[in-house]
Amino acid sequence: MLHTRARWRRVPLGGLSVDPLTEAEVVSHVRSALARGEGGWIVTPNVDILRHVSRDPQLRAQLREADLVVADGTPLVWAARLAGWNLPARVAGSDLIWSLSRALAADGGSVFVLGGTPAADGPDGAYRAAAVLADTCPGLRVAGTLCPRSASTPTPRASKPCAPRSSTPSRRWSTSASASRARST
Repeated sequence: MLHTRARWRRVPLGGLSVDPLTEAEVVSHVRSALARGEGGWIVTPNVDILRHVSRDPQLRAQLREADLVVADGTPLVWAARLAGWNLPARVAGSDLIWSLSRALAADGGSVFVLGGTPAADGPDGAYRAAAVLADTCPGLRVAGTLCPRSASTPTPRASKPCAPRSSTPSRRWSTSASASRARST
């Protein structure tokens, strides 16, 4: 685990401590960590996740282990300000996947896509998402995909890469808004 918490003061919010970072700062932090050979886990909680965190001590303990926790929702930014803390901006996981993938593509890096909707026929959600990322971010390598039947109980199964599979993913960071913790190393 990285020792990111010493670099800035986290903002207490809804049972978690949130990192006061912009999207560009998160991308910069991840790129620097990868350059040093370090990995990590990013959590992007929104109001609903914080509601669950306030009621579920096990979830709260698990999410507190994340290396970066950024506010995925303007209401969290507003709540922090009302409490006298400053979160500079909302950092949505749905935006972060694009900015991180563009940065990784520029660095010759790779991603492993986990999640999505399992498909009865045809490619599953993770495969389709990886294909779009690879098409949109030239140079991005897809290390693989996995679309488990349930996010809370992943079942390993073979997956087809939608781009040339690298032997080891360069992206050792994972993003999550739920209790499922997955790291590609």
